[in-house]
Parts: sequence; structure tokens; C-alpha cells
Amino acid sequence: MKITIIGAGISGLLSAYYLVKRGYEVEIFEESNRAGGLIKTMGSPYGPMDYAASSLVNSADFEALFDDIKLEMAQIGKLAKVKNIYRGSMKRWPLNIVETIRFVAGVIKLKRSKDKGLNKGRTIDDWGKQYLGKSGHRYLLETFLQGVYAGDGKKMSASLILSPIFNRKKAKKIKPKVKGSIMPSFGMEQLTERLAKYLQKNDVKIHYSSKVNANDIDLSRPTIIATSAPAAGTLLKGMGIEAGEKLVKHDMLDLASVHLVFNEDKPLFKGFGCLFPVSEGFNCLGILAGKNGFPKEYSQPVERWIIGGAHNRNILLQNDEDIIDLALSDRKRIAGIEEKPIASIVLRRSQSLPHYTPELEEIIDNIKLPPNLHLIGNYLGGIGLSAILKESQKLAVNIEDKKRRSIE
Repeated sequence: MKITIIGAGISGLLSAYYLVKRGYEVEIFEESNRAGGLIKTMGSPYGPMDYAASSLVNSADFEALFDDIKLEMAQIGKLAKVKNIYRGSMKRWPLNIVETIRFVAGVIKLKRSKDKGLNKGRTIDDWGKQYLGKSGHRYLLETFLQGVYAGDGKKMSASLILSPIFNRKKAKKIKPKVKGSIMPSFGMEQLTERLAKYLQKNDVKIHYSSKVNANDIDLSRPTIIATSAPAAGTLLKGMGIEAGEKLVKHDMLDLASVHLVFNEDKPLFKGFGCLFPVSEGFNCLGILAGKNGFPKEYSQPVERWIIGGAHNRNILLQNDEDIIDLALSDRKRIAGIEEKPIASIVLRRSQSLPHYTPELEEIIDNIKLPPNLHLIGNYLGGIGLSAILKESQKLAVNIEDKKRRSIE
């Protein structure tokens, strides 16, 4: 059976990989002239600078993938597991004793609850304050979700984001050899490049600069749309699928990364990353210290400041100098002094993430696809490479099951 995949981003490449492992013939059509989608790395004399994800949470599945496609893992630093949240200063745990007791009591209550309070249409803001307390919500849940989803807690859907976490089946997992965050040597684009090469060596045809329109889709064989939400919506709309028009118009979030390079080998803080709660009034969402996490990959301290999302809608309308100044202003607040970087580089990501609102949940719940048409992407309930890998595995299993049932 031959399977068509539209889109050679990480979702399309991983879907193709797991289908090839099951013996399927796969053909990929990619509108741009390269594989990887948003995953892209700019090389520099100081180390890799990524447009999107700069690391991933390791698992046995990723280790098996890295081994199979002959991808080397970067050496992990001693501070790679240290993550901070800013509350007056950088802290490993931002809650005081009373707030911690309230937070723990909420977690215990959640464990005993059957529905977890995840009613349709309920926002993260409303849910978090009820179950975790105001401080637990503000400094832990909202801060973490803003760092991952770049959204507004007052508008994000609690059930869309949290249901997959609470409903996760407790299967026996194979523990990875390395725990925590990892990255390929020389940056995240190495992952998509090696995946593409592996697929091509296994007879997968990747057609670059090939735009697929709705009337080009042949549903006599399985077809996977592995594009961004707006691009998927355009194809669905063209096929007469009602949810397509809503998906095209859905709110998408822009992001930018400010990479600041410094001479001194003295880190700004002890740790790999720090997230900034909305209430702390920072311009940026958070910061990653590349050399702290992966010291062999960087010749100089490189700080990556993430800015944009739902609380900074106009970030891509500003010029590079103004965006750099916003990051430097946040840095001065943390360091207490103003330091001039030896290099400042801004990388932009237009329509980087879907806003995980109740409206998106409604769209997903009401998508009715014809037989042989499948969707995969970061708008379907999972942001992050770990979630996309799992969804790619599930999709391959579903296609295999459908094939088996048709034969029977």
C-alpha cells in the first residue's frame, strides 16, 4: 500500500519513518525547498542557534530513533536538569510553605476526582485557581503553559491541554539511558536532516517545492496532512470539509528568539532555563542558557530569550534592534548591571503555534474526515516533539489496523 504525506516538517517526517518501519511505501510532498518546517538551525561561530525547539525531552523512543538514523546526541552539561521560575529572583521552587501546602492539597484532590474538573469551555485560569490556588496557578501552571504554549491562560482551554495528561494510560515504559533534555550535536535541524536522508535511503520520495491543492488529493489511498493548522485548513476547506474554514481563521501565535552572545564564561544564572510568570512583568517568556545545558556545542555563553505569543501580539512588527532591546532590558533586571553582548541575533517564527483555546477544541472535536484522510500536527492536542513522536506512532498503528480490518 502506498501512502501520501503532505508536508515534510517534523510531523510528516516522523509519520513517514514509522510507516516505513512497518513496510509501507511512502511519498512526501513539501511546498518549500527543504525538510523540517519550523525546525531550523542557524550555524554560528558561537554554536547552534535554533528557530524553534532547541532541545527535546528524551525517551527510549528517541534513543532508538537516534540510533537508527545514526544521529549523535550532544553531551549534556551538569546544569541541564536545573530549571528555574522567576519570582523576585530565580528559584527552583517559587512557592512559600503556605502556598505549597495549598498546591499539594489541590493535587491530592485532583487524584481523587474522576472528571478532574475539565469541563468543555473552561479556561486554564479558572481551573488552575480552583485546584492549585492562586499562587500555584500563577507561578507554576500558568507559567509552565505560557512557556510551552505561549498562550494566554485566560483564553486557553483546560480540557484541551490537560485531558491528555490526566488520561494518559499507565503503561510500563522503557527507561531511557539519558534522562532529561537532549539535543542532537550541531542543533535540532540535524534531526530533520537525518530523518529525511534515512527516508530517502529507504525509497521514500520527497518532492520539494511541490504545492498540493485540495483537488490533487487522491483518497483512493491513505493520505496524511502534516502541515500547519492554516495550511491544513485550506486543504480541508477545498475538499468541502466544514471545519477547514474555521481552522484557516484560527488564532496563531508569533514568536521570536533573541540570541545574545557574551565574552565572559560566567553564566547569568545556574541552570539551563528560566520561565517568567506573566505577573512579573517581563518582556520575554523565558530564557535558555545553551552552554549550561550543552557545553561542548557552544564556544561562548549563548542566551536564548523567547519573546512573543499571546501577550505580545506585535512582536514581529518590530525591528531587530527593538526586539534585542526588550531582551536586554529583561537581562539587566536579572543581572543588576547592563552588559553589552558581542553578538545579538534575532530569529523569527511567524504563526509558530496555534492558540489552544476552547474554539480550537471545538474545531478538533467536530472535524469529520473521509476514509483514508488523516491529520497530524501541533494543533491537534500536543505541542512538543515528544507528543508529535507519540502521535506519529499511533497514526502508523491506526493505518495498519484499518488495513488489517479491510483484508478481514
